[in-house]
Amino acid sequence: MAIAAVKGYQGQGMIVTGKHYPGFGESAVDSHIGMVYLNCDEKLLFKRELYPYLKTIREAKLSGVMTGHIMVPKIDPKYPASISNKLIGILRNKLKFDGLIMTDSLAMVGMTNLFGLEECHGLAMAAGNDMVMTSYRIPTKEAYDYMMKAYKKGLVSLEQIDNAVRRVLAAQAKTLKAPEQKALTEKDRAIVVSISEKAITALLSEVKSAVIPAKDKHLFVLQVENSFTDPQTGKPFRDDPGGAANIENIIRIIKEQFPNSAIWKINDYPHRDQIEEALAESMKYDSVVMVAFSRTMQYTGSSDISQRLMAFISGVSHKLSCIILFGNAHAAREFPKVPRIIFGYEGGNSIESAFKVLSGKIKPTGKIPVHLFK
Repeated sequence: MAIAAVKGYQGQGMIVTGKHYPGFGESAVDSHIGMVYLNCDEKLLFKRELYPYLKTIREAKLSGVMTGHIMVPKIDPKYPASISNKLIGILRNKLKFDGLIMTDSLAMVGMTNLFGLEECHGLAMAAGNDMVMTSYRIPTKEAYDYMMKAYKKGLVSLEQIDNAVRRVLAAQAKTLKAPEQKALTEKDRAIVVSISEKAITALLSEVKSAVIPAKDKHLFVLQVENSFTDPQTGKPFRDDPGGAANIENIIRIIKEQFPNSAIWKINDYPHRDQIEEALAESMKYDSVVMVAFSRTMQYTGSSDISQRLMAFISGVSHKLSCIILFGNAHAAREFPKVPRIIFGYEGGNSIESAFKVLSGKIKPTGKIPVHLFK
């Protein structure tokens, strides 16, 4: 899938960046706020994290790689990949990658709190990155001065700068290809729908089917956005895990496919009164179906469902007939024992497909790509 995606984008004149090298796989830390650690040696790194890089470099001629703020102490105990000549050396010398290498953002405090913002610019250049993604919190001139200072200190040679310029210009040249203006056909759209249907996964516990009876009275509880006010400025914030358009689409589908059921909305971080009201409402129905969203967002730590919402889910666990989860499948590891968990992954067409599984219109044939329960 990755090879096909890279070829498709690059074929339209785009630079495709594989990230975040070498990989976040086993870490639960958000590198925007903390340092990520991978506890593996080079052999395991090649077998696991580097496998997609190796395949896309060899078979799709991957054009770019973004180095992550990720420590691999068994390879480099001092520096994370984004400023490690050892880890970038593996990319250049062992994976034979001669494309564009850039850092992840130096605005991420998990990195700069440890090594310093000015120092990170020089270390990133010295490690072998072709481009430094500087912090958006500082002026461009300030970042330029940091990099010039690093050059004058001898942290980076003219030869290295020349090679970086060569790779940047080569990447720019690839973007000159005019994209093909090709409209999607009905056949194309049918393929997209088919892919979404085949991806839907269901985990069953003590039931034989992912289907719930359409005639029964179910309470569908939808996780919806939060509204916050900045205590410093009074400015309103919106945190919309599911997307308003998705919620409206889900409501339409429920009304069509489960006409005897009702819909209840609850915030991602619900107030205690919301939880109490939703628990009381659930008592009126044959079962509860929770529709949850787990969207990975920077500066928010884990992508799990909030503990407040989990309190509600635990409170109705005896009535839960199904949880439909969109977004990061890892969030399901927090769920109580439920007869059915349906994974719709990233939404879009998969929203309709997930409800087709719940109503019995299609069978779930997808395989969950992560390990959840021991």
